[in-house]
Amino acid sequence: MPTPRLSNEELFEKLTAHPRLRNQIESLLLAVEDETGELREADAAEMRVIEDIRRLGQEALQAWAEHQVEKTAKEVQATSGIWKEGKKTVLAQYLWRHRCRRTAIPASDQTCACVCTKRKSKPPELFAATAACRC
Repeated sequence: MPTPRLSNEELFEKLTAHPRLRNQIESLLLAVEDETGELREADAAEMRVIEDIRRLGQEALQAWAEHQVEKTAKEVQATSGIWKEGKKTVLAQYLWRHRCRRTAIPASDQTCACVCTKRKSKPPELFAATAACRC
């Protein structure tokens, strides 16, 4: 059997820091001791322990994910040059508004000459939006 790495005090402190994990471990221990006498058959005890272990695993992963988020947030805050909050500039708003592939460029931004004045034939569909501009 492996020797414990944490002392009893350290283990208690860590469980106190994670109350949801503490509750799940407490529930598992109560199922093992069965002081109420409700788990008379092995099948009932097995189902109870499996459910407790499943919930313990979910709580452990949730606690791990929350810890990772906190750790990453601290690292990002420590990194200089990252702008976390504040109002976006007009240029950023313009770029985000027109970042989709099929977003049309506003007519006020079209500074090129019309294709329809340079061509005598019918413009292909690819240039339909440009040909439709009013110059």
